[in-house]
Amino acid sequence: MAKNAGGILKCEEASEIREAALTVKRRHVRVCGDMPKAKTLRLTSREKAVFKGLAKGLFYQEIACELGIRFSTVQKYKNKMFKKLRVTNRSQAMLLWLETEARSRGFLPKEVQA
Repeated sequence: MAKNAGGILKCEEASEIREAALTVKRRHVRVCGDMPKAKTLRLTSREKAVFKGLAKGLFYQEIACELGIRFSTVQKYKNKMFKKLRVTNRSQAMLLWLETEARSRGFLPKEVQA
């Protein structure tokens, strides 16, 4: 688990992802009551690339160098992505991703439609 980055990477072992998801569930952690459902998480390929950089704990300039784009462009993609996800910071975005990933891998039950 990427403890120093404050998140967990997709490449982590299933047991690590499951444990993190259970920790979130036990503590009843919710980032926001109005979180988008997993099926609504539609990001462009560039937004996904920026998101992966954020998940790795990279700085914006490092993401820009890795993708061959400007620092300001990374910020624009990040802002668009956060608006789509209805989050305000990396931690909220990572928690949303973690919950979505845990559900898709069967570690958490699928959301029940009301």
